[in-house]
Amino acid sequence: MKQLRDSSIRTKLNLLGTVTAGIALCLACVTFVISDASASKAMMVEHLRTLADVLGSNCVAALTFDDPKAANDVLTSLKFEPTILAGGVYDHNGLPFATYGSTSPKLALSPGTAANPGHVFENDGTLKIIASIRDNNEEIGMVVLKAGMAPINARFQQQILMAAVVLFVSVVIAFLFSSFLQKFVSVPIMNLAKTAEHISLERDFSIRVEKMADDEIGSLYTAFNRMLERIEVGEADLRRSYDELELRVQRRTVQLSEANEILSHEVTERKRAEEDLRELQSQHLDAARRAGMAEIATSVLHNVGNVLNSVNTSASIIRDKLKKFGTADFQAATDLLKQHLEDPGPFVTSDSRGKYLPKFLIQLSQKMSSEELQVLEELKSLSKSIDHIKGIVSVQQSYAGGAGFLEELPLASLVEDAIRINGQSLSRHNVEVIREFEDLPPIHTDKQKVLQILVNLVSNAKHAVVETNQPNPQLKVRILRTNADHVRVEVVDNGIGIQPENLTRIFSHGFTTRKDGHGFGLHSAANLAREMGGSLTVDSEGQGQGAKFILELATGSRQRKQS
Repeated sequence: MKQLRDSSIRTKLNLLGTVTAGIALCLACVTFVISDASASKAMMVEHLRTLADVLGSNCVAALTFDDPKAANDVLTSLKFEPTILAGGVYDHNGLPFATYGSTSPKLALSPGTAANPGHVFENDGTLKIIASIRDNNEEIGMVVLKAGMAPINARFQQQILMAAVVLFVSVVIAFLFSSFLQKFVSVPIMNLAKTAEHISLERDFSIRVEKMADDEIGSLYTAFNRMLERIEVGEADLRRSYDELELRVQRRTVQLSEANEILSHEVTERKRAEEDLRELQSQHLDAARRAGMAEIATSVLHNVGNVLNSVNTSASIIRDKLKKFGTADFQAATDLLKQHLEDPGPFVTSDSRGKYLPKFLIQLSQKMSSEELQVLEELKSLSKSIDHIKGIVSVQQSYAGGAGFLEELPLASLVEDAIRINGQSLSRHNVEVIREFEDLPPIHTDKQKVLQILVNLVSNAKHAVVETNQPNPQLKVRILRTNADHVRVEVVDNGIGIQPENLTRIFSHGFTTRKDGHGFGLHSAANLAREMGGSLTVDSEGQGQGAKFILELATGSRQRKQS
């Protein structure tokens, strides 16, 4: 089990496909064998019933004329039926009239054998057929046949052996196909996770991920590489622009000083100084524009970093689920079957472990199916986080071009997504999340922008309560309507709080109170709220008293006008 826990994701994906296919095939084979056995018994009963009716018809004359010898001659034809162990004809009083078969007391028919017409499987492993002999709709006697079940048992054992062989071969083929196909899922995910971890630790934006396919992960690779390129170029341009601006400011300052000294003497020199000043202002505006571009690029990195934490979280959950998949139990069951391949029938019906084996396999299949559904749900969550990363990049690309795409959606689902993105980090630090949601109709808003704001607020609140080291860290999220046109989301924490002098600076570009903070998240969130016709504010009673961030959004009409 420890070896399975420490194995790679590709090994676990192999086991996922192979074990699931093996369980499904095992259930199918068991169903087939049982169905075939039932059908074989039914065919045998029908055949012997028909034989008994034919014998009864041939014995009508013998019973009518009280001729036991003729009846015995008719029963002699049973020698061509190898399964018949014994047979007999009884008169209307239930007394033996003619007999056929073994003289062994175990196989012989007793005088009271005749009973109501029909069939019965007896405890000695034989089948007894009882048929009426009628003449002009009057019952004049009975035909009784006793047959052995050896052919049926032999066929049953043969079907079990064949099913075991088919199951083994199918599992081997499923494992080979799973080994081939799993790399298309595991390799891209592992490459992306390693690259993201390296960038997060080293802040090396020169790294690029190599695109492996043209699927959704391939599109994410392309967008991720473009984002890194823009961040790298933006940082270089910003540094160069600031260096050039500082040098030019120093030079122009000297020139302006000289121009001021001779201002009273020469008007021409004054006009020249004014022209130099206008040029300097133009250069300053260009530098400010470049700084804004760098701010946008940094905001992209901050928001993508938040969602990449969710990607790593989903990958960890998938790893943990695969560790508990129950493959060892299934291997133990298959090993037990291999030990009894030569005699599976007696093992399944008589051995205490064999009797429990089918029920155990069904329970194991149900458990593994449940685990599979949970793994698929986490993969769905992983895909959702990846879509959100692409959405963040798309929003930032159109940052200077106006509003994004507006759609009708429930605000509560966006809040739940933001909590889910930060879920693993909240759980790791034992942060209790309290939800107080009013039942509100969907709002008309920009899904990606609202989600960026909420993810940032939840993440900041988590950091605030973790830094206090208090025993009961708590985060409360409220959704309520303020009036007919606006709704409000409040994110309240019992963390370190905000000093009064910082309440007016908390949304400024570059301002932060955290050691590892950069001051872009809340500034970007406030800008996004204003773009959507809303607002982002904060309230705190001081250091150690927690904080409340309030996001107010228009429900529809106001945003549509701005769009």
